Formats: sequence, structure tokens, C-alpha cells
Amino acid sequence: MARSDPDRSRVNDLLRERCRGLIIEAASGGAVPVSAVSRLLLETFGRDVMTAPTMRQFCGLACAAILSEAGFEPVQTGVRVANDPLFTFGATYKRRAAQAEIPTASTLSRFIGTLTRSELREADAIIQQRLRDFED
Repeated sequence: MARSDPDRSRVNDLLRERCRGLIIEAASGGAVPVSAVSRLLLETFGRDVMTAPTMRQFCGLACAAILSEAGFEPVQTGVRVANDPLFTFGATYKRRAAQAEIPTASTLSRFIGTLTRSELREADAIIQQRLRDFED
């Protein structure tokens, strides 16, 4: 989604690079994380860009992704945000309970998981040929 619109891409970069700490700090304190960055977003991109409903929704999704990567999960959505210049509603988060380390599936593993039986057979033939090439 960030790649389809230059403004979204720039907003995404700002949220990930400059605002990550603010977002995590707000979530850790029980606040709605988007409210911690709304003024900076308005100052950086202006009201015309930031007040579009799709842009505000994108900011919420981007914050949710940042928090998920940092080990948070949503507690409550649709939380009313008071006195915020940009956001009216948001979500609150909490840290996920510690779990045994589950390895993340690689891109290749996720790709292979989407293949049909015939595509798997074709991939197997390609891999077998490639392995034979290494033996030569």
C-alpha cells in the first residue's frame, strides 16, 4: 500500500524511521499510538495530505505493523482520541505474552506454500536439475 502513492511512501518512511520510538512508547503507556505522531505528521506533510480518510487509515495500519513487529498486539479498537488534531479514533496495544521462539518462515518457504501440486512437481524438477548442475 505504501508503494502505490508517493505521499504514503513518505509517511511510511517517517513513521518507521523517525516515529518508531514514539509509537512504541505511546503503546507501552496505554495511549493510542497514532496520537503520539499526529502533530509531526501534520507539520511534515500538511493538512491537505494528512486529512484524507485513506491516509489516516494508512497511518493506523502502519502503526499497527510497527507495533506488531515490536511484539505488541491490539487490546481495543475504536478508542476515542480526545483533543487530537488529526485522529478521532485509534487502538490501544499491549505487549504479547512471551512465547517460545517460533522461527519465521522464509520468503521461499511462504512462496512454496502457495504452489499447487503440479507447480510443486515442476519446481521439484527444476531444483533437481539445478542440483545436478552443481555436481558437474
